[in-house]
Amino acid sequence: MLATTGLGLATWALTEGSARGWSLAALVALTAGGLLLMVFVFAERRLGHRAMMPLTLFASPSFVGLTILTFLLYGALGGLFVLVPYVLIEAGRL
Repeated sequence: MLATTGLGLATWALTEGSARGWSLAALVALTAGGLLLMVFVFAERRLGHRAMMPLTLFASPSFVGLTILTFLLYGALGGLFVLVPYVLIEAGRL
């Protein structure tokens, strides 16, 4: 519940802030989402080995490196899916 609410608030705030400007509501939602995500990490830490994803995995350099690489790869792929249609539309106008 904490992770879902925190990610939902953060996503809404980033979408709202970039589309209509950073209003007080967007900043409060972003802050609340970040706080809920921090509470989630502390709750998972307290659960230890029963957590959804044990935090001890982040002590492994290979796991952290692979996670960062995956994040960058999917970020580039997402950017590609957003930009390619615009390039094709412009190429079709020529």
